Amino acid sequence: MHSSKVSAQIIIESLKDCGVEQLVISPGSRNAPLVIECIETNYFKLHSIIDERSAGYVALGIAQQTQKPVAAICTSGSAVLNYAPSFAEAYYMKIPLIAISADRPKELIDMADGQTIKQINSLANVTKHSVALTEIESNKDLRYFYRNLTNALCKLTQEPIGPIHINVPFSEPLYSSVETKDKLPFPKFNFSTKPNYFFYESELPTNFFGKSTKCLLLVGQRNFNNLENKTILEFSIKNNIPILVETTTNLVNYQNAISIDSFLESLSIKEREEFQPDILITYKTNIVSKKIKVWLKENLKKQHIHIGQEHQNLDTYNSHSIQINSNPNWFFEEAKCESSPEYYNKFNDKVKSVRFNSSNFNSDFSDFKVFELIANTIPQKSKIVFGNSASIRYAQLFEKFYKMECFCNRGTSGIEGTLSTAVGAAYANPNEDVFCILGDTSFFYDSNALLNPQLPKNLKIIVINNNGGGIFRIIEGPSKVTSFEKYIETEHNFSAKKITSAFNVKYYSAIGIDDFLSSLQKLLGLNSIGLLEVFTPKNANDLTLKRFFKSLGV
Repeated sequence: MHSSKVSAQIIIESLKDCGVEQLVISPGSRNAPLVIECIETNYFKLHSIIDERSAGYVALGIAQQTQKPVAAICTSGSAVLNYAPSFAEAYYMKIPLIAISADRPKELIDMADGQTIKQINSLANVTKHSVALTEIESNKDLRYFYRNLTNALCKLTQEPIGPIHINVPFSEPLYSSVETKDKLPFPKFNFSTKPNYFFYESELPTNFFGKSTKCLLLVGQRNFNNLENKTILEFSIKNNIPILVETTTNLVNYQNAISIDSFLESLSIKEREEFQPDILITYKTNIVSKKIKVWLKENLKKQHIHIGQEHQNLDTYNSHSIQINSNPNWFFEEAKCESSPEYYNKFNDKVKSVRFNSSNFNSDFSDFKVFELIANTIPQKSKIVFGNSASIRYAQLFEKFYKMECFCNRGTSGIEGTLSTAVGAAYANPNEDVFCILGDTSFFYDSNALLNPQLPKNLKIIVINNNGGGIFRIIEGPSKVTSFEKYIETEHNFSAKKITSAFNVKYYSAIGIDDFLSSLQKLLGLNSIGLLEVFTPKNANDLTLKRFFKSLGV
């Protein structure tokens, strides 16, 4: 039986047309017409997630992995506000998410009626487009409804790609149904799910870059793409341009991958100046390293060229920014920017030296050691979702992580939603293990990700528990604050054990190197979802990291 609400029929049919294959649904009553139609359509893969904040991140994780649009459907009232963090992440990561919020009829808003708020434009600041649909009472309403809906869905995959919000009111009765759908007077709309590149290649003269002695390519967060990886590497070799990447760049076959922070910490004052580029080329954004931003901002004379469509013209590195709207494969195949072979070779020789010194550093049991052991133990073809703050920063330090597919919510860089995103990633890759590696604060913040009777069996979770926000012992400044442990680090003595027990997740714990390696092997051999909590000495973690960086210096 189909929903009797024509608006629900149109929305669900239109989602099929624009390439949506998976839906994340949170419980409620006002969204019942949409849920009924989803089930009856028998086309979508449906995920039921109770917590809307978690649901948004699950949808984000699926969309990031599949690179296809995913819709999240919620009931009326404050439910839609819980989508804000995940949709902000999607906005800055350019991920195609659709928030569909069911609403009460407009005459009930601000009338002290139950479960009503001003939902229209409630996500306007974190979406590309918001549309407030109306109830359908006539053919005129029907045409207007359809036009607004298709206009919103068309914007979903137009560059720059990003999320949209559809708010749709439903009057009671909500659960009424019909045997057959209405025959709508409109043809199926042909939505394109491919990015619409704006080709400006003809405007790019062959001598655009002029003569450069020092050109550097910095690539930010992106999904693995074998063809694009090939063209980027060939561009580098052909033009003598060194590349700086991060684990989340997913340039997995790049032999000169190096931690940017390790590279910069190894430079003498003279080398910091010598390695500054005349021309900086950037592709993709969301760079983890703060040190690279500081270093590049020191050189105000450089020319900065950014490849790709963005929400706005970027000037991240305090220099005149030129944005080239082009298919990146075309740019890396055709653009000519001949850098000095001497600069290229000297840069890469320094990278190799730092990689060698990094691999020879020995440490006692600490956060640093745990990440080293993980990198050396888990399969090289793994997909990993890292937590923000300390976790993703530690991941940059180990060469083997650069051989794996790595993901992190670096659009807004918040700690919330990491575990939920990993749940979505595991749903999207059901035939391979997906790892979520995060700190204790991130885990406890998002533990509702486990409030799910259909948790993916292929998800393996590693929680590094150092009894608080370990990042605040690493960065300069916070430890000087009075009552640092209570208000900044948020010291605690919590464990994940009882949480995993409540949600039927297999639990392992470890203290020390041998204990951790033994438990990690058990986690790897598990045929169901599991969590390994490793307890590290918080008072030693920052000292080990500082000693590591000092060992690389001159």
